[in-house]
This record gives sequence, C-alpha cells and structure tokens, in this order.
Amino acid sequence: MKKIIAQLFAISCFVSCGNKVDSNKSSSATPILNEYNSLGNYLFYENFDSLPLDKSIRYNSRGTVTENGKYYINKEHVDLEANNMGALATVLQSNFGKKANRAEIEVDIDKHVDKNNISNLSFDFFVPKTYELDLVNEGREVMIFQIHSQPEDGENWDDYRENIQFNRPSVAVYFGIKDNVHYLTLRYGLNGKPNLDFDNYKWFLAGIKEVQLGTWNTIKLSTKFSITNTGYIQAWLNNESFSAFNGKDNKIYGANMHNNALPYLKMGLYRYWADSHSHEVYYDNLRITSTIEELLSEEEKKYLNKYPHVNSHL
Repeated sequence: MKKIIAQLFAISCFVSCGNKVDSNKSSSATPILNEYNSLGNYLFYENFDSLPLDKSIRYNSRGTVTENGKYYINKEHVDLEANNMGALATVLQSNFGKKANRAEIEVDIDKHVDKNNISNLSFDFFVPKTYELDLVNEGREVMIFQIHSQPEDGENWDDYRENIQFNRPSVAVYFGIKDNVHYLTLRYGLNGKPNLDFDNYKWFLAGIKEVQLGTWNTIKLSTKFSITNTGYIQAWLNNESFSAFNGKDNKIYGANMHNNALPYLKMGLYRYWADSHSHEVYYDNLRITSTIEELLSEEEKKYLNKYPHVNSHL
C-alpha cells in the first residue's frame, strides 16, 4: 500500500504554485440555525432518514441525476453508532457509453460560513464490499464529494458557463481501486480551462489514504474560501490527518473560488467513463459547525497547529 500511495503522490504537486485571482470583492453569509441538534451544537445536521430532504430541514437541497443515476434512502446500511434509521444511497447503474454519469444531492453551504468565509463540516460514507470495476478501469477514480462554484448575484447558469475561467471543483474527494487497494484522494485548487487566461493553473493532490470496504468512514473538512492564496483546506479521515503536511500543520493553502460567489457542495457519485457494474455509496450524518474544534476528537485536534507524526498517514 505504501508503495502505491508514494507513486500516486510522486506525480502530484503539493503547493498551489502561486495561484491567485485579483479582486477587491468578498462574499459573506449569515449562518442559519435549525432544530436538528440532537447529536451536538450544530449549525446544520442531516441524518438522511427520509426523503424529501427539503421538507424536513431548512436548507435548499436539489437532486442531480442522469439516466444512469439515482438516489434513495437505504434502510439496510445505516450508521448504528449514530442511532440512525437510514442513509442516503447514491447509485450509478451499469452503462456502456462514454458520457458523464452522476447521482448527487446539492447543499447550499454558503449559508453556513462564518465572517471569515470558513466552512466546517463532516460526513460519513460507506462503500459496500460488492464495489467492483471492469479491469480496464482499474486505477480510475469516482468522485464522491465536491465543493463547486456557482453563478454570482445577477448571473444565471448560462452566463456562468460562458464566462467562468476554471473547470473542475476546487475541492473534490475521490474513491479509487489499484492493485486491490481501496483508497481515497483529496484534490484541491484552481484548474484553468484550456486556452484561457488561467490555463496554467492546475489543481493538485492534497491527500491520499487507504480505506476499507463495508465499513463507515468519517471525513471532516475545514475550508477557508478565498479567491487569493489565503484560502486553505484542512482535512481529517477516520481520526487521522487526511491533508498533507506543509512543514507546520496540515493546512493546504491556495485560492479555491472561481468567482465572487460562495460555493455549494455535492454529495454523491460522479464519473465520466463507462463501467459494466452498478456502484453505490452511502452517506450519513452531514454536520456543519461554527468551528472545526466542535467536530474534532482530541486526537484529531493534535493536527490543528502542529503535526505530531510527519508522514505517519502515508
């Protein structure tokens, strides 16, 4: 496993290479409290026990699926430790055409950031033991979570698509298989569209870690949204650091906003390639808090300001 991880890291850039977009504008939003605080003092909590989500909680949830995608509430694979009754199942059914396939829900996290545009969130995910790829697709990764830009005020999605200088989300979590090893990758940063002003900007691998099938995993993210290099992400996976060590802590710095609109998140599966297998990933316990400390265990807090064991997660 260590050899595979090292090979994947070797082809990636760990620094943001000076990516910066100049602007004097900034965005902010007021957190919205809701009544779902049964598991803690959260700004927001969703346990995915039932659908439709937008009738049970006070936030805007949209579903995005293609003809090969769907999502539903799974009552079999639930997070028993959280005493939940269901989990969000996202499904990509088998297909043979080379086109984008997705099954996602979308959450407006821009309503839950602090005055410094910092978002603190966590969620649980579960990949069944039946997850399998065609041999030709080994090494390819499926996106399971992303933080995505959106139109600015007064702009529609057609304007956004025409004018935006970047593609790919600035924060993305992928699941992959290589040599029978199951792993998660974290990609971060700006990725410029070809032949435009920022085509030399490339996002990069910010973290990688092995995961097990058939068990619940927990990801925690603290992200400062910015169009300058003051932006950062700090990540944990299963009680350990997920983002790479920078010499001082596990924050990865660099611009992460495509424009002046705060982004939204997508939970669910996305891939652009075909596979003959159907794939499912389950999600539970989406939490958003005022500070990252409210989400962290005592062990995880060790990574906030000083990295305790250099490269111990590789």
